[in-house]
Amino acid sequence: MPGTITSDQTVINACEATTNFATIGTWGANPAASGDIFLEGSNAINARASAATGPVLQLAWSHSTTAAGLDLSGGAHVYMWIKCFSLPSMEKRVRGGIGVSISADTAPTKTGTDPWSGATNSKQWFVTGADFEPTSGWVCYVIDPTSTPDLSIGTPTMSSVDRVGIRTAALQIVGGGAVKPLPVMWDRIAYGTAMTIKDGTAGAPVTFSDLYAADSATANQYGFIGKATGIYFGAGKFKFGTTGQTAVTVFTDTNQVLVWQDMPVASGFYEFALAGAASFATTMTLGSYAGGLTSGGCVIRGAGLTTRRLIVPVIVAGGTGYTAGDVLTVSGGTFATAAQFKVITVSGGVITEIRMETLGVYSVPPTGTLSVTGGTGASATFTATVAGGSIWVLSASAANQTLNLYGCTLSQMKTAAFASTSVVRGCTFDDFGDITANGALFDGCTFQNLRTGTPISAVYGVKVQTTTATLTNSKFINCATALLWDRNATTSGQLDGSSFTSGGTGHGIELGSNTPTTIGFTSVTFSGYGGTPGSNPISSSGSTDAAIYNNSGKTITINVSGGTTPSVRNGAGATTVVNSTVAVTVTPLTTGSEVRAYLTGTSTEVDGIESSTGSSFTLSLPTGVAVDIIVLNYSPPKVPVRIQNVSFSVNQNIDPGQRDDRNFNNP
Repeated sequence: MPGTITSDQTVINACEATTNFATIGTWGANPAASGDIFLEGSNAINARASAATGPVLQLAWSHSTTAAGLDLSGGAHVYMWIKCFSLPSMEKRVRGGIGVSISADTAPTKTGTDPWSGATNSKQWFVTGADFEPTSGWVCYVIDPTSTPDLSIGTPTMSSVDRVGIRTAALQIVGGGAVKPLPVMWDRIAYGTAMTIKDGTAGAPVTFSDLYAADSATANQYGFIGKATGIYFGAGKFKFGTTGQTAVTVFTDTNQVLVWQDMPVASGFYEFALAGAASFATTMTLGSYAGGLTSGGCVIRGAGLTTRRLIVPVIVAGGTGYTAGDVLTVSGGTFATAAQFKVITVSGGVITEIRMETLGVYSVPPTGTLSVTGGTGASATFTATVAGGSIWVLSASAANQTLNLYGCTLSQMKTAAFASTSVVRGCTFDDFGDITANGALFDGCTFQNLRTGTPISAVYGVKVQTTTATLTNSKFINCATALLWDRNATTSGQLDGSSFTSGGTGHGIELGSNTPTTIGFTSVTFSGYGGTPGSNPISSSGSTDAAIYNNSGKTITINVSGGTTPSVRNGAGATTVVNSTVAVTVTPLTTGSEVRAYLTGTSTEVDGIESSTGSSFTLSLPTGVAVDIIVLNYSPPKVPVRIQNVSFSVNQNIDPGQRDDRNFNNP
């Protein structure tokens, strides 16, 4: 297997035995080690969660440390493998069917009313249940200890953790007897953040298959990368190369799909990060490029942004006239299923305790103070936490590394940072966040559906600031604002052939204060934007959805050649001059021909030449302005050509149709 692949994880409990485990609640069969079901090492722990009348809570906890409390507040995440084949007998996920529990107590005790119960001074994350997965194999659940849990009890101090374990809530009796193994299983509990990948060569590069092989080895089972039906599932940081490496690192793959798992992790925790050393660079290549064509691109995407949910309702106003047991439906948002809260207790019709009843399925969750419908009362309001959805970060701006992306699709990406060594061809960025270009080459790419809402909250599609980037022949669709150009360098040659299509709001290009006073667009098109195309001599004016937003605080001249003439909005102190021209090539042309273009019906010459030197001549003409084109040649004699009252909006060729003048006489 090429490469050196390591993990920064620290094992809390390898689950080889029940040593250091303690239990709370009554298990149908107490936790025990089993050599039949292990993932890592040679054993795993299994138990039977059962209840004659449920829900009944059961917990099994491992000491997280044998010394002082473990600090899990600094970015490390907990990784715990869980499997259950009695899910239909468990509570729903929303009510804590199976979860991961972390406590700050050395000897926690049970508190609360089932299923809204747990250990003292603990956080509980509900990860699965009867309503969530029809089947359940081994899953490595990844938890950010500092994130908002489904249930918090007491004062769970994550900088001083003493217990990490599993919680279950059983609804009914689960058979015992000769059943083997027991239906609730768990293995290897650890904390950490990243897998590091080094080495590999151009002839034997590291691939995703190598990462999976290392991760899934019986001795490891990190949980950073899994695989099912040919798709990889990521859950952590992947660090390609290091600044201290003593050999090159090469990672290459084609035609792969990696999906970031929808787990309660920190925003931006999932990451691809590249680094290298001065004499030993790191190169990562996804997809192939040959003969001007891309192929074999990889897909890397998040999940769950259209199926987000609400958790942890908090009472803002208890309302009046409510009854315990009322089910309240949350108003607002865009949903397939609306979230519901259940009234647990009231005092004189005023709600005093509320819990989740239905998590909801939202593409746009409601936020702020939430109103509700249903129940026997009125006027209650709440807040809730939005959960779900996986996003990721691409960090490829460090020194001594090269990233090549060919024909790839990158989606649900929170941010990306490239370098001048980065080459990106024929890729699609969809449902994405801010990209810092840093001098990278982008050609033939599509940037679509910039996500300005949570959890990505983008402002710009691509930012060009510290180093001049190239974004040629690319499409920007429904991105507001698509491009920030805040670099003291002209856009001429850097945006050629690109197009900007409005999604109904915002701008195609924003010009920042570092933009030079003269820039150029060649064959750049704009469609769907508001405002009047052309110059705007008035500061602080223009449509809020104009194609260009001059926010530089100065006068900028934009020389447009081909493409379309953009509309302009000016910020404070800014004005904009748009000189829009198209290149019209007169061809084929007899050498020595005189070519002139005049404003239609006038003698005002726009462009021309006395005697052409080749078989063509290119006129620079104002976009959309009517002109008369005259073509003359007397040696050899040609019939004079007059092309009258024509206008052009794109660069093109025009055939003058020159032919010999048999009646010409030059005495």
